[in-house]
Amino acid sequence: LDGAIFDITESKLAEEELAAYRDHLEVLVKQRTTELTGANEQLTQEVRDRQQAESELRESEEKFRTITSSAKDAILMLDDNGHITYWNEAATEIFGYSETEALGKDLHLFLAPERYHGEYRVGFESFRSTGCGFAVGKTLELAALRQDGSEFPIELSVSAVKIKGRWHAVGVLRDITERVRT
Repeated sequence: LDGAIFDITESKLAEEELAAYRDHLEVLVKQRTTELTGANEQLTQEVRDRQQAESELRESEEKFRTITSSAKDAILMLDDNGHITYWNEAATEIFGYSETEALGKDLHLFLAPERYHGEYRVGFESFRSTGCGFAVGKTLELAALRQDGSEFPIELSVSAVKIKGRWHAVGVLRDITERVRT
């Protein structure tokens, strides 16, 4: 009988080692796939949440624009330096200035008669640090100036709001010329 005997022990050990390594790699791939699937689901949910928040923000902004544009009273907002940061359509009707002309202006120097400027400077410094002031939380009758320089009576209500740690003011102004005449 002719034959040959070969020792395949090393070959079998290499095959077993290769099979064990392949099994280990499959486990790692399954783990990583599970991790990536979870991360993908989390990201998908975060995208949905963000889209929902953006939709709600757009809706809120639209409501705000609708309310302020349909208001018959002027609605103004001042930053912590007393500059106009919001000016609605009624403010344009009442004062005669466009939004572009008004934004960024020092409200009191822009719309208040000069006799109020001194009190304003003193009161506004206190307002900037405390959010409190003579006009805050009250409804006052004062005078204002139109674009043509004419003085007219207004009713003013002011609220303080803190934005990013700084005090801002929101004012609602009504032209009371007809009421005063009556």
